[in-house]
Amino acid sequence: NFNGEFVTQAITETQDVGIHTAFSYNDPDRDQLKAKVSTALATAYDRAEATKAASAGKYDVILTGENLAMVLRYYTERSRGAMVYAGYSTFKEGCFIQGNEEEIQGERVNITLKATQPYSAEGIAMKDRILAENGVLKTIHCGKRFADYLGIDATGDYGAFECNCGSENFDEMKNGALYVSVFSDFQMDSYTGQFGGEIRLAYLFEEKDGETVVKKFTGGSINGSIFDVQKTMVFSKERYKDDSYEGPFAVKLKNISIAGE
Repeated sequence: NFNGEFVTQAITETQDVGIHTAFSYNDPDRDQLKAKVSTALATAYDRAEATKAASAGKYDVILTGENLAMVLRYYTERSRGAMVYAGYSTFKEGCFIQGNEEEIQGERVNITLKATQPYSAEGIAMKDRILAENGVLKTIHCGKRFADYLGIDATGDYGAFECNCGSENFDEMKNGALYVSVFSDFQMDSYTGQFGGEIRLAYLFEEKDGETVVKKFTGGSINGSIFDVQKTMVFSKERYKDDSYEGPFAVKLKNISIAGE
């Protein structure tokens, strides 16, 4: 494992901003780390320039990196045998996990569970397994105990996953959207499907006289539900990787509530 943390700082006449960034990879992925450091340097400066929150209302919102991974973990968590056995999840093999299949307007999720060790703590041989294919659940994953309760084969417990990339370039996705680059504390509740967090830095991209105008905001928060957005999700072609997630760098979520000015 290759991991660490750093702080980037920007000082202006009115603000002294520091942003903490952590990283963790299964091997020394220096290209990913370089990109993360470059983004963090720019982010600290932009956060020092931002002074107010965006106007309250509904926006198309872009999430990236570990925040996107946290949203997608809804599917990996709801497909755990413990969640299914307890009745917290209605997932079962062969079901469509993105709500009503006929209402899908965006992209269907394709997720693979990734084995990061040869055997589980129970001695179960670990291997990569398809979790969802075109939105259809292929695997309920769990250890021996819950597998016996459910009458299925034990797979072992998985913590890492991979998701297929999407159809749009990141720069194309930003048109007319609010890109939340940094949260104070972004969270996803796998039981309720709710996600949200306080905004530390966001960019609003608007077209004006044929040119893109970028506004920087800080403050306010977002609040959304996976049940509302999963049928219209659009993923980026660009890729992101860390020790537990590999997949699209960005996702666009439509009609998200923003608490602001």
